Amino acid sequence: MWVMSYGGNILGATLFAVLIYTTGLFNDPSVNTFLLNVSHAKVTGPIMELFFRGILCNWLICLAFFIPMAMKSDSAKLITMLLLVLCFFISGYEHSVANMCIFAIAFVLPHSEIISISGILHNLIPVTIGNLIGGSLLTGAVYYYINKPFLTK
Repeated sequence: MWVMSYGGNILGATLFAVLIYTTGLFNDPSVNTFLLNVSHAKVTGPIMELFFRGILCNWLICLAFFIPMAMKSDSAKLITMLLLVLCFFISGYEHSVANMCIFAIAFVLPHSEIISISGILHNLIPVTIGNLIGGSLLTGAVYYYINKPFLTK
């Protein structure tokens, strides 16, 4: 199921990039500069930094889902989710699915040779592994341990 979801996200990011490209909004190079600079930084980042940014990113994203579930007020749930996602956004952490969209858009624009399939894989492999660890160990395993039923004899 994870492989299907990952593949579907790659396909969706590609379709999204084509749709964005056909709008003509990125015809002006001044509009492209920020996106291409972000893409350049992501494909040239040190592997260990990308890996740990991936762990912390998915930990925050999972917390943005799980913590509000324990709250009763809809407004508290919404504010908590927004704050945690904002923390992810401003932190510079790495999320594989978000990066797929950034890279797909950058790839259809006129870009430098650094933004390549190998550069994208340089980012996505450690970030994806980090996301898996952040979601499964830092969130999933901890929630399981905290909430497991106590076995009594």
